[in-house]
Amino acid sequence: MKTVMRQPLMGNEKPEIYWTKDAFRLNYSFFLNSEPAGFIRDKSLSRSSEASLLGNNFLFESSGFIRTHIDIIDRQNKSIAGRINFSIFTPKAEIRINKNSYLWKLDNLMGSKWVLKNSDDRILMRSENRKEGYCLIENDTSILLLLSSLVIRNQYSKQGY
Repeated sequence: MKTVMRQPLMGNEKPEIYWTKDAFRLNYSFFLNSEPAGFIRDKSLSRSSEASLLGNNFLFESSGFIRTHIDIIDRQNKSIAGRINFSIFTPKAEIRINKNSYLWKLDNLMGSKWVLKNSDDRILMRSENRKEGYCLIENDTSILLLLSSLVIRNQYSKQGY
């Protein structure tokens, strides 16, 4: 796979990312204009996931006895970029990035659709299909929100949702 170099988004540039999920695994591939743009590598029994999108590299590390949260580690800066806190009894999670809070939740009974909203209840992202989707990348935060959303979806898949 060709490596995409990390570049800041500038001006009105808002790339549309297409993602696909491997058939029998928890891995994702990302594409920009049909070219590889990143990945998520996740194993069923692992406490961590590796992710890269448009040259931004992160490690998602589960903590807690029942994995109630995931630290999002920026691999370039070697710092914590955010945290995902899971609801114990319902399939929803809170993503915290730079003191901002976002709510992720499953959006149907079959578990194939999810939605991500900001604190004003505005929909930022959604997925209508478990295996593929599109996302408009508006800034560096939206890169992290997309990766976090798919990592959350994997966590719930591991639990049978």
